[in-house]
Amino acid sequence: WLGVALPGSDTSFNVLFGNLQQVTANQLQLSPIHMAASNSSGGVMGKMIDAQSIVVASVATGGHPDSPGAGTVLRSVFWHSIALALLMGLFYMLLAEGGVATQRSFIMIAVVFFAVLVDRPALSTRNLAIAALLVLVFEPEAAVEASFQMSFLAVLGLVSFYEAWGAYRRGRDGDQKAMSHWAVRLSAKVALASVASLLTTVIAGSMSSIPAVYHFGRLSPYSLVANGLALPVIGILVMPFALISALLMPFGLEPLPLYVMGEGLKLVLWISDWVAGFPGATMVAPQPSTVSVALLATGTVLI
Repeated sequence: WLGVALPGSDTSFNVLFGNLQQVTANQLQLSPIHMAASNSSGGVMGKMIDAQSIVVASVATGGHPDSPGAGTVLRSVFWHSIALALLMGLFYMLLAEGGVATQRSFIMIAVVFFAVLVDRPALSTRNLAIAALLVLVFEPEAAVEASFQMSFLAVLGLVSFYEAWGAYRRGRDGDQKAMSHWAVRLSAKVALASVASLLTTVIAGSMSSIPAVYHFGRLSPYSLVANGLALPVIGILVMPFALISALLMPFGLEPLPLYVMGEGLKLVLWISDWVAGFPGATMVAPQPSTVSVALLATGTVLI
């Protein structure tokens, strides 16, 4: 959907990622034809809101008195595109026989898209609560599962931090504009991004540790160190070169970026093993009572 909405060509998107979809389908033992068809059909949904096509159509018909502007056309077709993209996402999920985690992700994405349609904040604790309620409606047994509790508590902490961080950044916009030199502004942004990255690790780890202690009886006190060292590697060597390899795969030029990505993954594993060797890296904790965990989780949510 995004891959077509941004460049404006479903054909180009299919050329770039069609081979990747085929390889993925073969790895998952699914039908490559169905996967490629879903990929192409989903791309068509993004064609509706492609800025290039809308602008060309608006300019071509601009001489007519009743011709709408590009903004009017985009607003009128935007919700159709999102609704159809969600429909194709549902079809894709059913085709892939998605498990609980996949269904949960689809519900959360659907809630975010609906918030966008009704002009509400996409990331908010209200939307997260709606997504959690919808998951529990379809899967009530998920309430007692570790994956549900850990994922939603971690996301709750991150969304709350995002809202507070947004308010903090808005209050500092005037201060940053007062910084005249570009190097000072760049350094401030890098420092803020680094602090935000470390804070998200602390918040997500702290929130998910509550059910983790209850279900597994273990804590990882050095997770901040491991994540703080691994995140730059993932952001510089792994994810960018994974995208580059996907773009170059149709042309057979992916070996070099895949090699760089592989070395980045090896470095991440080395960091994990190195931190795991610290004294007390894994703490075995006695299982707390259900009542105490419930009270702790409730208090965390209220805070």
